[in-house]
Amino acid sequence: MNPNYNAINNLKWMSSVLRCLLHASVPYIVTKNFWPVNETPGLLFFDVLIFNIHSFIMELFFILAGYTSVRQYYKLSLMDYFNNRMKRVFIPFIIGVLILMPLIICYFSIAEMHIHTILDFVQNIDLIINHTKNLIFSNHIPIVHLWFLYYLILFYVCFIIIEKVFSFTKKIDLNNYHPYWVLIIIAVLTSTCMFFMRRWFVDNPLSFIVELPSFIHYFIFFMLGTILINADKFVDSLKKQWKKNGILSVCLMIIAISCQYYYTHTDYWFYPVIKFTGIVSHSLLTVFVLYTLIGLFHSKYNYTNQTFKLLYESSYWTYLLFVPSVMLMHMILYQIEINIIIKYIISLSVSFAFCIATYHYIVKKTFLANYVGFKNKIK
Repeated sequence: MNPNYNAINNLKWMSSVLRCLLHASVPYIVTKNFWPVNETPGLLFFDVLIFNIHSFIMELFFILAGYTSVRQYYKLSLMDYFNNRMKRVFIPFIIGVLILMPLIICYFSIAEMHIHTILDFVQNIDLIINHTKNLIFSNHIPIVHLWFLYYLILFYVCFIIIEKVFSFTKKIDLNNYHPYWVLIIIAVLTSTCMFFMRRWFVDNPLSFIVELPSFIHYFIFFMLGTILINADKFVDSLKKQWKKNGILSVCLMIIAISCQYYYTHTDYWFYPVIKFTGIVSHSLLTVFVLYTLIGLFHSKYNYTNQTFKLLYESSYWTYLLFVPSVMLMHMILYQIEINIIIKYIISLSVSFAFCIATYHYIVKKTFLANYVGFKNKIK
């Protein structure tokens, strides 16, 4: 990628914000999901919002992670690279599994047991703990939103092996290929993976059990990130075509989301055609949106300011803390009779502000910044 890292950093915080928009929407969708509380009736707008963001957001995270990984791999010694990944990924993952995962599963226990007040919580604390334990072990120790870090750890191992054996990033030069040829290759590979998934979009794994189709799917984008680092000509092409790619993304979004309507209608004679169209259009949509965002941010957002800097530096902390925070807000607001759009705005705003404030006033001023942020330098 171009040596202007401001665009990359801005992509990181933008993807973090979009992920917050997604998770804040979950209890308000029409097609109910696995969440502690679900509002009835939901609003179709949130289904569309989640589908569109979900179609590319984790792929973007893995591209950015691959880009960062290869930079550090060639900048540091292998032992320093290992220590860096241990500190920045493995340790936060383990602590998250020990603290955040039980907290989130506890929310499900509280919801299932219909605990509505603090007094109810205190009086039933033993039952809640036992119910939470049962949920954890009956679901193969779910790792909730921390699955991203889990897959990253596995990807780092695969990347090192591939790089040591094949020198992959040195042999593959994206500058020699037109972006649309690369798009076709990626779409074919990811569509093939999706044919082995339960639904016509990528399921996120939520336990330690590796789901091979999604693992391969996300690893493709991680490796794409590793070879984008020196693809200046390739990225320049995306900069010039981001508007066209954006228009194509909108067209593919309409096709992909329209096909989802027929997901359960297996009795229709044209079901195989719709399934094929839904999967292929979703795969193309993913890559076109990624091309659009990479081109857009390198073209228009190659700068930084204090707000961008804070959002970027706090993005890792926000990734860890936002889900348990917004779930708690959803549960609190569930008892209040107000419009779900207002609930959405409140839960999103309060949870996001909490993440930013705790990072700014606590994390970056303490040892935590060494693991999930950027510590202030002593002048």
